[in-house]
Amino acid sequence: MSNGTRPTVATVFAILHFVFGALGIIFGLIGLGALFALRQYVSLFFSLLSFCLSGFMIYAGVTLFTDKKNAVEINKLYAFASAGLTVINFIVFKIMGYPYGMFGLLLGLIYPALLFFLVVQNENVKKFYS
Repeated sequence: MSNGTRPTVATVFAILHFVFGALGIIFGLIGLGALFALRQYVSLFFSLLSFCLSGFMIYAGVTLFTDKKNAVEINKLYAFASAGLTVINFIVFKIMGYPYGMFGLLLGLIYPALLFFLVVQNENVKKFYS
């Protein structure tokens, strides 16, 4: 981007990171409290990981929005962590007999895939943040 403006896709994903990250934290707190009360410790552990990942998502949005040099790397790390946690959740919850179908797996992989291909692999974004 020769005129020095942030690519639109980076701005859109920064805003989406803020929205989805905040929702993840809000619902995560509710879920953590419920799982702790029910003594569902395995689910509590993975929910805690998801809660922390929501905070990391907000941080990744901040790096995009404030034009940090490491924004692309942070967002790549977030995309891989999110996809990895989704797959691990799917496997563990299937083993435990919880309802977690293929639809949930695919839905959980869409956002990290979009982030990876539209932001992390975008040449204009890479150029802007370098």
